[in-house]
Amino acid sequence: MKYLTGLIVTGLLLTSCQNRQVSNMPAEESKQQLYSLEHKWLEYEFALDTAPIARFLHDDFISISATDTSNKQMELAGVYKNISAMKSDSIFIDSFKIEEPFIVKQFDNTAITIFITHTYKTAKGKHQEKRTKFYDVWRKVNGEWKAMSSQATVVEEIK
Repeated sequence: MKYLTGLIVTGLLLTSCQNRQVSNMPAEESKQQLYSLEHKWLEYEFALDTAPIARFLHDDFISISATDTSNKQMELAGVYKNISAMKSDSIFIDSFKIEEPFIVKQFDNTAITIFITHTYKTAKGKHQEKRTKFYDVWRKVNGEWKAMSSQATVVEEIK
């Protein structure tokens, strides 16, 4: 009986947390804001402009990759290092697009974005493409969305 009561209470808690919208912001407005932030984040990253990215990231930000986990400062240094290395190796980002669907799951002041970025680049004169899936967690802090964590996985690389 104690086990059954625990399951019922857990179920009720989970049900009460599902898909509650931020009371002062419609879901579509949040989705557009988050889409814009994700797009700008990539734009600034490819331009080696980490200062604006730093403003998007919460101080407790954590990035997760297949090989590493990093905090805000490590992430910003890694972005600069990776893009600089690409440019030194004559690899240039020509363009990118965020593919549909751009999914936002919002829970009060927290949102999860799930999307695929399709990147087009030139590597030593040869056209290449890459598709990367992102899973980012955002939190509304003092009226602004701040990235709490980001996880990226390459899903397709065309060389």
